[in-house]
Amino acid sequence: MVIASISAPLIAVWKSVFGKPRPNTSLPVNGFTTEEYSQIRQHFKTLLDDDREGMALAVYVDNQLVVDLWGGMLTEVPIDYGLQTP
Repeated sequence: MVIASISAPLIAVWKSVFGKPRPNTSLPVNGFTTEEYSQIRQHFKTLLDDDREGMALAVYVDNQLVVDLWGGMLTEVPIDYGLQTP
């Protein structure tokens, strides 16, 4: 039921390039959830903030899009992860 596209964490790259963990900042989350699935947004945000760089999640129930979320950063240099991210 859940289809997800999750990019690999880039924390090792960040640490090797900058010699320290990624700054403790909240990553942006975009998109929507229906009211019934609104708790998924917080879980998605938790995953993003837990050492993930960027990801997207789409959930269909009975052919209806009920969750369409994306967020985070594409690379260690902050570039927003968005709809056109490969």
